[in-house]
Amino acid sequence: MDTPTDGPSTSTSMPGGLYPGEESPLPTQRKRTADTTAEGSSKSNTSVDRSDHDPTAGPTLGKSQAWIPQKIRAIAGPNQVELDEERAARKVLQQQVTELRSLLANAQEASAAHGSENALLQRTISEMQISAANREQELLRNQEDLEQLEVTAAILTRDKELLSEQIHRALEEKTNAVRFAMHSRGFNLEQAARQEQALSSLQQEKESQNALINSLRTERDDALREKAEYETEIQSIRNAAPAVASPNPSTSQNASSVGESATNQLNISRIIEETVAKCIAAQTSQDGPASPRRSTARRPTKPGSVAHTAEVKRQALASVDGKEAVWKDLLRGVFRTATGSPAISKFEHYNPVDQATAELFAEGKGPGPEGGNKFRLYFGDGWRGAAWNRAIISNMYPLVVAAHAESRVGGSCMSALGVEACVWGFITQARTSWKSFKPRVHESGSRYETETEAVSRARIYNIQRTTNIKYTNRKYAKFQERRKAVGELLQDATAPMDKSKWQLVKSALDAMNADAMSSDNTDTESESDSGQDEPRPPPRLQTTVPHYRHRVLSDIFHDLDTSQKKLLAKKARRAGKRYIPKPTRPRDRTGVVSERTVARQLPRSLYDPQFLSTLNPREKEEVGVKDEPVPHFDQWIALQTVG
Repeated sequence: MDTPTDGPSTSTSMPGGLYPGEESPLPTQRKRTADTTAEGSSKSNTSVDRSDHDPTAGPTLGKSQAWIPQKIRAIAGPNQVELDEERAARKVLQQQVTELRSLLANAQEASAAHGSENALLQRTISEMQISAANREQELLRNQEDLEQLEVTAAILTRDKELLSEQIHRALEEKTNAVRFAMHSRGFNLEQAARQEQALSSLQQEKESQNALINSLRTERDDALREKAEYETEIQSIRNAAPAVASPNPSTSQNASSVGESATNQLNISRIIEETVAKCIAAQTSQDGPASPRRSTARRPTKPGSVAHTAEVKRQALASVDGKEAVWKDLLRGVFRTATGSPAISKFEHYNPVDQATAELFAEGKGPGPEGGNKFRLYFGDGWRGAAWNRAIISNMYPLVVAAHAESRVGGSCMSALGVEACVWGFITQARTSWKSFKPRVHESGSRYETETEAVSRARIYNIQRTTNIKYTNRKYAKFQERRKAVGELLQDATAPMDKSKWQLVKSALDAMNADAMSSDNTDTESESDSGQDEPRPPPRLQTTVPHYRHRVLSDIFHDLDTSQKKLLAKKARRAGKRYIPKPTRPRDRTGVVSERTVARQLPRSLYDPQFLSTLNPREKEEVGVKDEPVPHFDQWIALQTVG
């Protein structure tokens, strides 16, 4: 049986438009298909019903032909009800697809929002982790501070326990200090009286000397007057005497004049000698017998004294064949190792042996330096030359011998007496450092310092001393370098003007000392920042102008330094070598006037005239201004002043 070509075809696929790329049928096509399907279905049903109930119809079909209506129905397609259901199902599916698409869009938007929220959360988590790490480090620092505070609290507790004893001791020392001050005041009054008496005696002596000078002047005038009278008398006698012929009148005249002058000189010298003899006799009778003249011979020093120790030290260092600095470093290292201190000037935390132990050892009733006390020094009363310290120095000598053998210094080892003399100097410095942190009488004189005041004073002193040492070392190095430079420039100079110029500079340097050099300082001495592993370049030195020194010297020395660098570069070029400057810290001429110190014992022309005008006679005497000429420099300054 043929299938109608215009009938609707049955399809099991989903309605059009459910999947991407599938087009939905147009509404007119859907309507036409539905109508055709309904018409075909009705015709089939009518024919079937007619064949079933019409009596005029043909014979009834058997059971084998019962499948025909069903087949026709299947071929004809669905009916209207099924189409409506299909349309309803399609609408439902379209609504579900629309909802799914909207849900998908919402899900995508939510996913994007969740992604940004996740990134924000990750950033927040990272910041919280960093903050937690910082808090942990801060907690560690707080814990360290807490431990330090606990240590400080323990120290304060110990100091509090010792406070009552110190107060009692301070009261006793205050009483002693007051007594000493009263005694010193009385002694000063007596000394002032003696000085006043000595001044009056000096005044009287000066007056007597002035009287003697006046008398000598009077006698000199009398002698000159007598000489004139003698000359007049001799001239009158010569004129009255008869003329005697002589072969050479000029010779006789010269001889007479020579004889006359000799006679007059003898008379004048005789008068002066008699007058001086009378004055000396009178002075001797007033002052009493003359005291014997002091001998200038050097007396031998007493063994054990400071002078004897210094002499032994000087001889020992002179016997090491020019290796004085090496031996000093070696002995210093042995002393630091034995005492366990980082430096000789840092003994503030050192714990010396007590006085009772040292005295018992000196009396032969107690043990000596051995075990833990083998190198433990004694700083109490009578520390210099104490038997305990001498025994410690003896214990150090084997260490010196071993260090000398390991250092390969060469030569023989220093004698035991020389080592002892050098170590005594180290002990003196160590005791000074240790004692500087102990309480002293307050500057007011009414009480003793507290522990805090003593430590603060000692630390300030150490800082100032360290700074002054740096200034002094830089000045000394600069002074030596400039003396060497001016010598080289003098040798290299060929023009007369250059020779005169460098001779002037040399004269000024010879009249000066290292203290007269300008100061080189800086804000910091550290060559690396705290917390940084890599070192940074050293800070630049700020060169200042000494307020007491003549201002022209700064320009002269700057020209000297510049000329030295040029000379070194020229010598390198002559030798065909590359000039490599000596590594030094750069300097900046600030022009700032420094009033830190005043160099003493300089010639007057090297001082600033304005500075000298502000000094009174007493201050000039303290400065020690010398009235000595400086060759070439004085003339040049005079020309500059006139110009």
